[in-house]
Amino acid sequence: RRALSFDDHLAEAHAPLGHALMHQWHLSEAGAEFGKALALNPRNTSIYFAYSEYLSALGQEDQSVAALKKALRIDPLSAEIMAMMGWPLYLKNDYEGSLAAEDEAIALDPGFWLPRMQRAYDLMLLRRYREAVVEFGKARQFNSDSTLTLSGMGAALAEWGKREDALRVL
Repeated sequence: RRALSFDDHLAEAHAPLGHALMHQWHLSEAGAEFGKALALNPRNTSIYFAYSEYLSALGQEDQSVAALKKALRIDPLSAEIMAMMGWPLYLKNDYEGSLAAEDEAIALDPGFWLPRMQRAYDLMLLRRYREAVVEFGKARQFNSDSTLTLSGMGAALAEWGKREDALRVL
């Protein structure tokens, strides 16, 4: 808000304000800020990235995917954008589609932990627990501090029936 008090034409200030408002569940205000940000700078992939998260918060997964596709047209080699593509697909219960997006992200950056973690969650919901645990392990190699990865690994082990291993991880 302070940056915008100096210059209301900063897309790079409207987008983070929209993101913050979204996390406070001020969704209509957040949408207005994302709209301003995109109008001011329709080539900024970071804005589309955050906007897609906002659309997912509204349950608009198809629009979230569309926003990420716009970002990929601007930066087709972004592993981060491709990895995020799996999230709205996951929320739509399209685990195979999410896996395909995560595989593309991994091809772009084999050392990026996020698509490995998302892939593991997809595998877990497909009841492919052994593969999910392996994938969570790969994600941990690249980001050992992720509590989302550790909790996911514990959940996959529990679902797989490996109670003692799950308790040790959790």
